[in-house]
Amino acid sequence: ALKNNTSINIYDCACGTGSMLMESVNYLKQKKAFRKKIMTAFGQEIHGQTWFLAKVFLTISGINNYIAYGNTLTDPKFISLASDNEIPPVFDFIIANPPFGMDWKHDKKRIIDNMLQKNSNFYTILDEKKLPVTPKQSDGQFLFFLHIMKMMEHSKKLGRDSKAIIISSTNLLSSTLKNDLAIKKDMFGKNWVETIIEQPKLMFVNTDIKTHLWILSTKDVPLNSWPEKQNKVMFIQLDNEFVNKNIMDNKKKVKVLFSDAEKQVDKQ
Repeated sequence: ALKNNTSINIYDCACGTGSMLMESVNYLKQKKAFRKKIMTAFGQEIHGQTWFLAKVFLTISGINNYIAYGNTLTDPKFISLASDNEIPPVFDFIIANPPFGMDWKHDKKRIIDNMLQKNSNFYTILDEKKLPVTPKQSDGQFLFFLHIMKMMEHSKKLGRDSKAIIISSTNLLSSTLKNDLAIKKDMFGKNWVETIIEQPKLMFVNTDIKTHLWILSTKDVPLNSWPEKQNKVMFIQLDNEFVNKNIMDNKKKVKVLFSDAEKQVDKQ
């Protein structure tokens, strides 16, 4: 249980400038149960200038941090410690806003070859031909899911449950592509998914698309046997009734009123 841990590790596999890591650490520090715990932020970022800014912002904020530089999908720094005979860190919380519509065709062979290895960097799902199931080449969002699930599985094996919150485009849930369906069947059928929250439009600057928050948990994920799903997945739709629309910098933004959202959840 988290209350028995002296430290809390938070990981963002596509951390950008580290803003979500900072917000997460500051949020947890406000909670009585976490105030005395040692908080450490872990992250990886592919763009050099952005990686540098993440290091600077987290450090001047007084947050313990390990921010790695590189491509998470082809060279994940923290899970690859296993090949160096070091134990990768366990993560209590994983947060991520992976890039939408990211083309990964140039890394396809490297990623699939890795998935076929015994100690893959990904949670690997095999098809009827014993080949890795991967999303379409024009959108690598599910690859980040599979990487995150691998990290969560590692923490579970070391005796620490973990939770992940991942932002995605809504088309992941609605996609009927064969491989996307196979990935979702495994996720839902083996109790990875706890909750999906549909956020309203205008949550982000310069785009009005809706997004989903996927909340994953290892609490009900067994290590050795994989029974059919027995738990239900909660789906929460936050519409205009539960948001506060503000005009900021002449651009529309939506701020979720979490107190109202929590009331909606309580009614489920």
